[in-house]
Amino acid sequence: CVGKYDDNLHRGGTERSGRCMNAFHKFVEVGESVRVGTARRHIFHPHYPDQTKADIKVYGSCDKDVHITSAPGMEKLGVTMLDMPDTTGGTSRQIEITFLFGDTEIEVEAVDKTTKSTTNIDVNFLDDDIRL
Repeated sequence: CVGKYDDNLHRGGTERSGRCMNAFHKFVEVGESVRVGTARRHIFHPHYPDQTKADIKVYGSCDKDVHITSAPGMEKLGVTMLDMPDTTGGTSRQIEITFLFGDTEIEVEAVDKTTKSTTNIDVNFLDDDIRL
């Protein structure tokens, strides 16, 4: 997720052409209750018109007031690559990210809405070496 660079929120972030390159979208906030089986979705768009792949990264933190992935206490929980071979539509193409919350795991699905290309990340808080 790349957002407009804001000095107050993104201090220490990577700025390129007025955009924060390591900003992120919060699917759930620290202290928020989420019912098992709940799905949260968000639509993202490619950064570049000819982009054919998207890095999908999942981060977590115990800090509620965090806005960049390089902030202290942020931990990368998973990463995958989404293929987006059809560039028709440029930056208007849609990438749908869905978080499905289980008992001790989160399943993250990324879908290129143009080609239906799909990739997944499974984060299991019991099996993985996660220190949040």
